[in-house]
Amino acid sequence: MTLDKARQMLLEEEPDLAISLSLIILPEVIKMLNYSDDSGGYISPVISKSLDIIEDTAYFVSHLDESEQVTFFEKILKEAKHARYDDWSEWRFRLLECCIHFCSIKKVRNKLENLLEKLLIELKGSSWSVNYNKENIKLLQYQIIERFDGIEQAMQFVNKNVKLSKFREIAIEHLIQSDNYLEVLRLCEEGIIEDQELRGLVKQWRQFQLVAYENLKNKMKQSELLLEFIYDNEFVYYSKLKILYQRDEWPGILEGILAEFEKQSYIPTTYVDILIEEKMSKKLLQYCRMYISSVKQLYPHLVEEYLEETRVLFERSIVVEAEQATDRKMYKQVCKTIVQFNKIFGGEYASNIISNMKQKYVKKPAFIDELGKLK
Repeated sequence: MTLDKARQMLLEEEPDLAISLSLIILPEVIKMLNYSDDSGGYISPVISKSLDIIEDTAYFVSHLDESEQVTFFEKILKEAKHARYDDWSEWRFRLLECCIHFCSIKKVRNKLENLLEKLLIELKGSSWSVNYNKENIKLLQYQIIERFDGIEQAMQFVNKNVKLSKFREIAIEHLIQSDNYLEVLRLCEEGIIEDQELRGLVKQWRQFQLVAYENLKNKMKQSELLLEFIYDNEFVYYSKLKILYQRDEWPGILEGILAEFEKQSYIPTTYVDILIEEKMSKKLLQYCRMYISSVKQLYPHLVEEYLEETRVLFERSIVVEAEQATDRKMYKQVCKTIVQFNKIFGGEYASNIISNMKQKYVKKPAFIDELGKLK
């Protein structure tokens, strides 16, 4: 494959061939995206591999003579500016990021920074794509400053652009490293307000709030946030909440959490995880009565204390599964469940199920055939 050859050329310290081969493949594959369906994921990996080789080549060349660096910079920049990337800006940004390796050369840096400013000026409106492009261009500017001017100037740039979510994230992470948790909280509050329509970002700012409150030893605020995450079906936060409380305090907190979940029309998986964690098998059995098919996964937590009740529920779940089966694939699955049941509760009960089903589904020969294969 051509890209494998390009990689080999780079390993043999032949960057001219490596970059030439990559810049032959990349444009052709980008063109394919305009008339091909990449839902199978065949095209994008080739693009990524091409860009990885270009990136590695740029890094290698950045340690060579200035004239060679300028030559490679111009090749990559020319490709990045091509109109074929107008609808594929993420790949353009990857190419421009490769150019940063050469920005220790003043004229190269000036040329790249001028292009980035030009791209910013050309952005019009406030659509998602415009905001996406703006943030990524700003991130390229930030990388240049951070790499060649130092962290102080880089953070000044970050603070000027903190309304962009990625820069808010960078600013918050820097403040956490500096133990400035009150400022972390301020930026998080602003982010929650500004990004209130974006659930993922709001959650991210809440998570940073939690870090701040943990370091500030604010138990009440930690508890509020942890409960919010738990009610949002994030079981991973449960243990953090539990250790906030003394042993004699916890039963009341746990009761309130379970009551809140039980009021919901659909009980999320975190409720089940809590019952398992707390070994509340009676409530888990009640849950299985409500959601009959769940007993097939939850029986290990029930059989020791409620063997007979669990067996009855499991058998009922098989009956329901059989009633819903309409083709051989589904019949096979019912039989697999019977095999599972047999291993747990014994052959006598399993044989009764098989016998009853052979009588009930006599008019479904495919089902009878699959049942007949069970030993």
